[in-house]
Amino acid sequence: MRPSHGQTPPCAEALIAAGVARVVAAVEDREDRDDRVSGAGFAMLRAAGVAVVETGVLSAQAEEDHAGFFQRTTGPPPG
Repeated sequence: MRPSHGQTPPCAEALIAAGVARVVAAVEDREDRDDRVSGAGFAMLRAAGVAVVETGVLSAQAEEDHAGFFQRTTGPPPG
């Protein structure tokens, strides 16, 4: 869960404002993916009383679905 850096508003703040009580995450918010936000989104949610469950449910599919994003935030540009 990203606290967001960039052109979009923070997802964690939107979930808090919407009154979401529980978030289930397929992939963890790891520092090696983007050290600017490592764990900050989950921390924001927990501080607001939102239950964050990091289960890894459908993690392989989530990793595949987000492969382009993860590449842009962790590795050299493609090509």
